[in-house]
Amino acid sequence: MMSAEQGIRATLARIDAAWRNKQFDGLDECFHERATIVRPGYVVHACGRDKCAESYREFATNEGGPRKEQGTDQLILQQCQEGWQVVWRYIHFQPAE
Repeated sequence: MMSAEQGIRATLARIDAAWRNKQFDGLDECFHERATIVRPGYVVHACGRDKCAESYREFATNEGGPRKEQGTDQLILQQCQEGWQVVWRYIHFQPAE
């Protein structure tokens, strides 16, 4: 049986592979059905499993070229029957000039 840390790391690795390497298999399962992603100022960016996963797909397939931004993400995960899932993500960034 996987420890909590291993389960969380596996979920985060799957999310990381999606946006870095365009490996989208299993991405939807990383998000709770009522997951929410918020941007600076707590402005809602995406609500629900499908919209949250789609936001990663859109970011990974953006044809605008590489971007450099500094910032942090804060994630809250919950252990569900399907495994560890993101229920909330806060994105804070400063766009490059």
